[in-house]
Amino acid sequence: MKKYLSLLFTISIPFILFSQDIVSKSKWLIEKIVVDGISSEWEKPFDFYNSNARVMFALANDSNYLYICILNTEKANQIRILNGGMKISLITKGKKKNTASISFPMGGNKMEHNNMPSGKRPDKMMMRNIFLKNNTSMKTSGFYSDNGIIPINNISGLKAAIDWDTNNYLVYEIAIPFFQIFGLGYSGNDLLKEFTLQVEIFPLGMSDKQGAGGNDKSGKKNEEGMQNEDGIRSEGGADHSMRSEGNRQGNTRNGGMNQHEGQNHQQSNEDRSYIFEKSKFKQTFFLSFPS
Repeated sequence: MKKYLSLLFTISIPFILFSQDIVSKSKWLIEKIVVDGISSEWEKPFDFYNSNARVMFALANDSNYLYICILNTEKANQIRILNGGMKISLITKGKKKNTASISFPMGGNKMEHNNMPSGKRPDKMMMRNIFLKNNTSMKTSGFYSDNGIIPINNISGLKAAIDWDTNNYLVYEIAIPFFQIFGLGYSGNDLLKEFTLQVEIFPLGMSDKQGAGGNDKSGKKNEEGMQNEDGIRSEGGADHSMRSEGNRQGNTRNGGMNQHEGQNHQQSNEDRSYIFEKSKFKQTFFLSFPS
């Protein structure tokens, strides 16, 4: 009987760790986070990992801002994020349900390099710098002010940044002031409400109007172009042999996944067909405050 109970307990653990119904808490910040695409201020390992979206993420807040950091270790998934785009939504419930979102990158990143010598590929740093230079705007919706296409660093307080760390992991950070969620007259009771984070990663091959940033309803996909090793789109033909349809919801594990685990996950997974699919997941949480 003891062996049976032990086995039952062991089997049940993964379902608890990966359940998306678990309501978590963001971490209270003592020092302010600089939104610059560098994750050095964030405590490791990250609190959450979503299996099908293949990203680690963390949530934090101070008295004025909510911060979100998403870390991606896989080159194939970086390709999907940089070219298809990503949309982060915050859903709050009060007298009425409110959804505010940030689309960044907005997708459709295609970079020509006709000025390069024939047969020569641009190096990693050059492609990354071109991407960062060309992606300085985000699309916002549902916030108190400054909705539409706005700079990723602006006076409204909404900020976003993306960059690569020394391990070549893609780091995504955003900061959202609470007044942009609840309005200028928000109260402490508003901050006690339940939040839902929703993350959508769009498929490789979507144009900028069809991915995270746009509203093109035609359903046609831009299937021209291929990426270098960092996921930046360049001239050439795409390989569609891996394409499959679907919207992956994924499982979110509460408790984190360290960077070495993510790297091993990348090395052990040879099926990259997921980059032609949309991934979407949600995480419910409450804010934290000093005791």
